Amino acid sequence: MKTISKLHIYASLFLLLISLAGASHAQIPQPERDALIALYNSTGGANWTDNTGWLGAVGTECDWYRVRCFSGFVSQILLSNNSLTGSIPSELGNLTNLKLLYLSENSLTGSIPSELGDLTNLRELLLGNNSLTGSIPSELGNLTNLVRLQLNDNSLSGSIPPELGNLTNLQYLFLYNNSLSGSIPSELGKLKNLRDLLLANNSLSGSIPPELGNLEYLIFLFLQDNSLTGSIPSELGNLTDLHGLMLNDNSLSGSIPSELGNMTNLLSLFLSNNSLSGSIPSELGN
Repeated sequence: MKTISKLHIYASLFLLLISLAGASHAQIPQPERDALIALYNSTGGANWTDNTGWLGAVGTECDWYRVRCFSGFVSQILLSNNSLTGSIPSELGNLTNLKLLYLSENSLTGSIPSELGDLTNLRELLLGNNSLTGSIPSELGNLTNLVRLQLNDNSLSGSIPPELGNLTNLQYLFLYNNSLSGSIPSELGKLKNLRDLLLANNSLSGSIPPELGNLEYLIFLFLQDNSLTGSIPSELGNLTDLHGLMLNDNSLSGSIPSELGNMTNLLSLFLSNNSLSGSIPSELGN
């Protein structure tokens, strides 16, 4: 009887292993496979640093290099620093269960497809350190689950879409080192969960929106190396968690608000190369 019991156990384990093996190679929907193939073809997949498994047989997609799946759908594409060239294909908009899209630190060119706005489950979109051009699609404002948006170190132009103010779960917004112009949208003041707002080294103009003072969890506010004018809003003094405030190398005028003395966690304050006047508030001694 013990031998029969052992046989039953072994048989059950064998069937379990087979089922697990089958699950790991479960076929993803055809539009998702097509999107992965479009990514490979559009970004010079044959010349990637590592393309292990890519373009393999149907059912192997979840084992392709840096592709992750969950419940039969593609959930992650993690191809940062992998020698991608060419453009981002619009077909990626069909990966509607995608949570992470990492394409940073490559040599991608062309524009950001508006279809990425269809990835409403996306939590992190990392496209920084490429050579992307064109404007930031307003459709990215549909990504309301987004926690991290990194578009820094590209050649993006045009204005910052006010629709980004819809990303109320966003914690990190990196747009620095581009050629963005126009004003800073006051709608960014609605990003109540924001920790880092880095807009430095662009061609932004106009005044600093006082609504940025609503970002109570903000730790770093970098607006240096732009063409910002007007006065420093006293509302920035509400940012009591702020560690770094960089406003240098703009065309700001007026006096330094005494309310900045309320930022008792501040470690770095750069205001140089502006047209500020008046005395330095004694409150900064706080």
